[in-house]
Amino acid sequence: MVINFDISAAIERLRRKVNSPTHYTTGRSRDSQRLWLKRLEAGLCGRCGRKPYASGHGFCQECLDQQKLRNRSRRKVVRIHDRERVKEKDRRRRIKLDVFAHYGAKCACCGETEELFLSMDHKNNDGAAHRKTVFKNHKNKNKGSTPIHLWIKRNHYPDSFQILCHNCNHGKYLNGGICPHQMKPQILFSAC
Repeated sequence: MVINFDISAAIERLRRKVNSPTHYTTGRSRDSQRLWLKRLEAGLCGRCGRKPYASGHGFCQECLDQQKLRNRSRRKVVRIHDRERVKEKDRRRRIKLDVFAHYGAKCACCGETEELFLSMDHKNNDGAAHRKTVFKNHKNKNKGSTPIHLWIKRNHYPDSFQILCHNCNHGKYLNGGICPHQMKPQILFSAC
């Protein structure tokens, strides 16, 4: 959508910008801004400089139509990218759900089943070493959980993994490899 504006006010703003000694230009260079200003002052299209500009615009009708066409094609490209992004998100989610389904889709420690709370865990606490060896030359080494889910699926769901909720996984990390849920019975019996 092109907004009509007062062309004389726009020319005056551009004149002040171009003639200001401290003006920092973004987008167009100062020379191209001066050329644009010179064309507008002469009553010509600011872009092509060949035809008079349409009333209320700094462009002639031909340049205005080209701009509308460019804007329309940009919107089309954005829609295509949005569609591809949604498809890729669905693909990653299906891979994650396949891996979770194979390992039981619940926390091995506390039984949590909410998908958003679950994560993959290396049973032997060797996750960092495993990622370093498997993904050392991989471009997606630090790009979330999808690469590890893909690796698990491609390697036929190894037994060295389990599903833990984020609380149990982090508690296991902080507690030297043992989830705090697993420590409670030991603490109770050792107090007797």
